[in-house]
Amino acid sequence: MGLFESKPAPSASGAQDDRNDVADGGAQDGFGCDLAGKRFASAHQAACYRRSAAAAATRRERRAAGGGPAPRAAAAAAPAAGAFHASAGPATFVLVMDPALAEKFRRFAVDPARRYLPGLDVDGAFTDAAARGNKVTAVALAGAAPGAAKRALDASPGDFLATRLVHRVLCATDRVWGADAGDDGAVAAAAAAALARYGGAKATVAVRAQPRRFEKLVVAALPPGTALDTQAYDAAVHVFVSPAFGAWVGVVARGDEWFPSQVVDADCGVAAEKMRAAHKLREVLAFGLDGGALAALAADPGGCVVDVGAAPGGWTSTLAAAGVAVLAVDPAALNAGVAAMANVTHARKKVEDLADADYPAGAVPKALVCDVNAHPAQLVETIAPLVRALPPGAPVVLTLKFGGKGHEAACEARKLTHAAEVLADLGDVAPFAADFRLEWLVSNTKRERTLIAFRA
Repeated sequence: MGLFESKPAPSASGAQDDRNDVADGGAQDGFGCDLAGKRFASAHQAACYRRSAAAAATRRERRAAGGGPAPRAAAAAAPAAGAFHASAGPATFVLVMDPALAEKFRRFAVDPARRYLPGLDVDGAFTDAAARGNKVTAVALAGAAPGAAKRALDASPGDFLATRLVHRVLCATDRVWGADAGDDGAVAAAAAAALARYGGAKATVAVRAQPRRFEKLVVAALPPGTALDTQAYDAAVHVFVSPAFGAWVGVVARGDEWFPSQVVDADCGVAAEKMRAAHKLREVLAFGLDGGALAALAADPGGCVVDVGAAPGGWTSTLAAAGVAVLAVDPAALNAGVAAMANVTHARKKVEDLADADYPAGAVPKALVCDVNAHPAQLVETIAPLVRALPPGAPVVLTLKFGGKGHEAACEARKLTHAAEVLADLGDVAPFAADFRLEWLVSNTKRERTLIAFRA
């Protein structure tokens, strides 16, 4: 059921009268009414409603005839932790607080374009499935030398990974083999030996371990008199032990050790209110996931981006801060700081009531973004009137919100299929390019994906 459709009225005869009102253009009483008996306020609103109802009927007929899009192949599933190679090292273990977030990081680590982790060179990335359900999940980066993950995280645009994804990074140069790998004392002794080979006998040392219980064991295994300091140290001893990856130890110089940033995320230029939704669009812009199409509109004085469901203004402020003119469409109020931005125009109304006079002077829509809390099937009715007005090549960025749980291959296939259906539905409104991107952004929840498509 579309956003502008309502449930039928309880009375069958009343519902039939309403259908007649809609069908005859409302000649019997003003502009007509919807199926619940609510009267339209204008001819424009009635026309939008009828267009939406006709489009929904077309989609239902197409799907009933089996003409919907074929399911697309899901993204490759994570390789099993057992596939982690048996070499002696080096390896880096990235600790993330949630299995779904760990799988996100694994995909970023093996992204051929290196958009998220510039310069990171690994033999493979593997998720520790055995750790799921515990407090942390590890991603093993095979072949990553100490400091490699830190440099990649520091170079990653926008600090999305550093502030919103990664919990801890442990570096290892040596693997503990055989029976010693299951002996806590032997693992601690191997860590002490690694420090001795590093030349840290006179160094001030910090000890980091996962699980944390190994920290005390390693400290006890160090030579008597070893200087320990968790803040002012020269080198850090790292220990990582898990059933999937085995036992690993290593020593890393202080300059190569990574810690999560303590800096609070920026408010997207709005000090009065934190708007988490803004991070999604910030990520699209930072990594150029739209091919730079949205940012390019900053140089187009005759164009604007329409932000549907804009309040309180996270996406609007992100675009405006990039120099793009924005028409924010939402009956609710924008954050005061966003509303005051020079290149923001707020149409405080529903999409079906939008008129040409609501656009910034001399501007026409060149892109559409939407982060409304609606099922993917409802989005088409919401944005159809605006999609028709977009020129060829115009980008459309939508947050698709799915029900259900999980992020395994079957769930990914379902999300891709739904995204293809949304694109096919949009194709009933206006032609779209067949290729689209369905991104699992750092700032997306497990049940969200971001669709990026372009008018054909």
